[in-house]
Parts: sequence; structure tokens; C-alpha cells
Amino acid sequence: MKKFYYLLIFIFLFLPISVFAEEILDFQVNIKVLKNSDIIVQEKIIYNFGNEQRHGIYRDIPYKYSARGGNYKLDIKVLNITDENNNNLNYNINKNNNYLNIKIGDADKYVSGRKIYIINYQINGAINYFKDYDELYWNITGNDWNVNINNIKAEIIMPDDISNSDIKAECFTGYQGSKDSACDKNIETNSIYFQAKNFLAKQGLSVVVGWPKGITAEPSFFIKLYKKIKDNLILLLPVLVLIFLYNYWRRHGKDPLGAGTIMPEYEPPANILPAEAGVVIDEKMDTRDLTATIIDLANRGYLKIKQEDKKALGFSIGKDWQLLLTEKSIANLSGFEKKLINILFDNDREVFLSKIKKNNKLAQEIKDIKNSIYDKVVEKGWFEKNPNKIRATFSGIGLGIIFIAGFFIEILIGGAFSALFIISIIISAILFIIFAQFMPKKTKAGAEIKEKLQGLKMFLSATEKDRVKFHFSPQAHPEKFADYLAWAIIFKVEKEWANVFNGIDMPAPDWYVGIWTGNYTAWVMINFLSSFGSSFNKTLTSAGAGAARGASGFGGGGFSGGGFGGGGGGSW
Repeated sequence: MKKFYYLLIFIFLFLPISVFAEEILDFQVNIKVLKNSDIIVQEKIIYNFGNEQRHGIYRDIPYKYSARGGNYKLDIKVLNITDENNNNLNYNINKNNNYLNIKIGDADKYVSGRKIYIINYQINGAINYFKDYDELYWNITGNDWNVNINNIKAEIIMPDDISNSDIKAECFTGYQGSKDSACDKNIETNSIYFQAKNFLAKQGLSVVVGWPKGITAEPSFFIKLYKKIKDNLILLLPVLVLIFLYNYWRRHGKDPLGAGTIMPEYEPPANILPAEAGVVIDEKMDTRDLTATIIDLANRGYLKIKQEDKKALGFSIGKDWQLLLTEKSIANLSGFEKKLINILFDNDREVFLSKIKKNNKLAQEIKDIKNSIYDKVVEKGWFEKNPNKIRATFSGIGLGIIFIAGFFIEILIGGAFSALFIISIIISAILFIIFAQFMPKKTKAGAEIKEKLQGLKMFLSATEKDRVKFHFSPQAHPEKFADYLAWAIIFKVEKEWANVFNGIDMPAPDWYVGIWTGNYTAWVMINFLSSFGSSFNKTLTSAGAGAARGASGFGGGGFSGGGFGGGGGGSW
């Protein structure tokens, strides 16, 4: 008798787990493939609530995927939801986290035991198109059901009669990613049948059916492009950013017109220094402009430049450059010129570039000088705002976007963000960086002074034919060569300027002490400038340095849960 009671207790404690637990008794799916490539899906779900008192079931169907090179959305239209007697059932639809959520039932009513739910929906965009065939790769149940599924049946119906030999079919069963094929399949004239049994929660059935080209209509290139853009509106971001930046540049960055003509100028404009001219020309203050400033200061009598042989144990080991400060007062120099002299000489009268390079504060001090020159061109009325700050603002926005995207790159890749999303963000950031170079805006006076500088550049780069036209004789004015060297450096035409004086004997400028054999010529000076400029540049720059993929399910690429559709569900 006691054994009988123990048996009853055992049955009471353990059998409910299997007998009364919720489960899907039968999951039947019928999919009709239409000639226009839409599919109509009917899911007949025989759900056993057991003794549970529930309101109904919910069905989650994925509609947004990271596939086909970006975000890809299925267009899903729920046609109706009924019971086995064709009675309409209450349901609500909403989209959440890339899923179409269908909630079936009545919040004011409870159900239990065995219930049948028939869900009919139509989908556009589920067919995959390949070179030699078209394909439906569909997750029949999905891998997100929280209950066991006892039996699964699926039928795929083609729009035309197709020879069995022209149809390819595969199935995959198990958990997400499984390549098991524990299912039966049968191919008939225009239908393909699949059946599988005994699925645990989170296990599912996926099927792949392929057929020859021409059975279903493939969308045109323009329809595909429209859908690509519609599903990936982030692609429009770079376009919108481009439109914004262009309009902003037209209103706030485009230079006004100057006089409208560029005529040869034989002398530099009044009240402008070479470094300032460099900023007016390209809106940037670079090392070349500082090199030109050194040459200009030397030509005006404030400095001397001497080339020296560096020796060790009596052998030459290279060249060094020595700057010598003259007795001429620097009181009348521009503020940034005084700063440059004070930084380079640091209370000495003579200094070698090799020594300047060891100044750990030089990089910051040179930055301060450049800022002083930017402020000066604004003060003189040639720019509306500091061009470097305007450029830095837009470049900073672009770099900031790239930094943030890079910081969250793992989240972006691992989340619902496609490669197109990341690419669109990066392109938008790059557009800010590109447009930053054009945002500094000159005033009308600045535009006019630039035209005069361009006229001077025409004169300095004159050819033999032009010299006659300009009525300029280099033989009569050999002193002009050294006087305009700094300006030729600014315009990057120092070689052209040397060609003007090619073959003319002339004295070396008193501010330059070089190492050469033979007569001094313009090309001797140009070679000197090239070597000095390279060394000076190195000195300044080195100082202080320190799921569904839209891919085929055949050929070993398929797995359970790898197609469109599927999802999961449960009760509520």
C-alpha cells in the first residue's frame, strides 16, 4: 500500500512537467511563392496551454536584418488571423527591436488547453537572387520559441510546374547555427515538403529551396536601389551633410570677389609681410612661411645665415646652420617677428639649428607665433575670423565623429548597425574635415590683396618671353633676386625666380655665408635655400617630439536560423 502512495506522489510531482507544460503540438507552414516574387505564408500553430490560464500567444517575426551589404527589411503584411473554424481572432501588431510582434488574444479572457491559431501574412523581398538560380531561405519556426515543438510540417508551393531535377532543397534543424539536417523532405512537381519532430525550446527548422531563373520576377536595378536607400536611410546622411556644408560655405565661407582681375605686380603689396601673405594665399600658416620670414629678416638686415661643416675627429659629418643676430634694433618689427627672434636666439647673439632642435618648448612657442600671425591677418582686415580656428572647428567636428564611432565600433558592429551605417558616419565625418579647409572667409580687402599677391607671383615665375613683356631686365637689377627671395618661397616659385637670373654673375648677399666653390649664382642660392629650408623644417617639426545574410543556404553556407523569417513566440 505504501508503495502505491509513493507512486502517486511521484506521478503528481514529476508528470506535470511533461504532461501539463505548455508546448506546440503541431507547427504547420504553407508558403506560396508568387510569380512577382512575393510569398504568402500560412502558419497553423496548434498550441497546448495545459492547465495554464493564459490570454493567448504572441508571434515575433524578424523584419529587419543586417544583410545584402546593409540593413535589409522585409515588407510584411498580416492578412488575417483565425481559429480552425475561420473565426477572426483579436490581435495587435507593433514593431520592436527589428521584430514584427503579433499579440493574439483578448486581455479580458483566459484560455487553456489546446488552441489553434492560423496566421496568414504576405511578404515582399524574401527571395534571394543569384546568377544561376533564385532561392527562398526561410526559417520555418525560428529559434526563439520558449516551448517545445512536437511536430513541424512545411510545404513550399511554386507558381509553375517545375521538373524535380530543377529544384534544389535543403533543411537545417537544431539550435541557432546548427548544420544538422534531421528532417524528411520530398520534392514533387511544384511543391516541396519538409517534416521534422521533437524540437526543444530554442530549436528550429530552416529550409532552402532553389529553382531556375525566370520562374519568379527579379526586381529591376532601380527598384533594388530604391529599396536599398529606403531600408538604409542612413545612406542619405552624407548627402544631407554635403548639402549642409555646401550651403554653409556659400553663406559663411565663400570669399567675396576682389577687383575681378589679376595683373602682374612688380613689387609686394604695401603693409604686408611674407608670412602674412602666405596665410592670405592658402589660408594656412606653415613652416615654409616661417622659412620665408627668416630669409626676409636676413635680407632686411636683422640676421645673417651661415653654413657650417660639422666635424668629428677631423672628418666632416654633415652640415649645420648658424643664425647670427645683427646689431640692428628689432623694436620696429612686427610682434610675431620679435617673438620668432626671441625664441630662436633665447638672449644669445648666435645659435645653431642643431641647438634649437633641443628646445622642448619650441613646438608650443612656434604654435603661438602661428596664432599671432592668424590674429594679425584678422586685425589687418583681410579675414572675418581667425582662419585656423574656423578650420579647427569643422575639422574637430569630423575627427570627433570618427573618434566616437571608433570608440563604439564594437557596439556598432555587434548591434543592429550595418556596415553601411558605419561607412555613412565616417564619410560624413570626412566631409567635415574636407570642407574645413575651405571655411575660412576673406573680406573684400583680403580678396583684393590676394589678387595683388597672385600678380606678384606671375612676375616672379616669368619665363624668358614674359620678361620681355614685363619690361624687366635681370641684368639691370641683380639686387632684386635676393630682395624677392622670401616672396618666391611663399609662392613656391623659387626655382622659376632663379631661372630669371640664370647665367648672370652677381655678388652674394651680405647676409649669407655659404660653402661653395666657383662663382656665386642664383642657383647656388636656391640650393642653399633648399638645404636650409629642409633643416629649418626638421628643426621645427622635431622639437619637443615625442544573422540573415542574404547569402545562399546551399553549398555549405546554410544553418538553422540562417534565413529570413522565423523568430519565435510564446504565451501571454
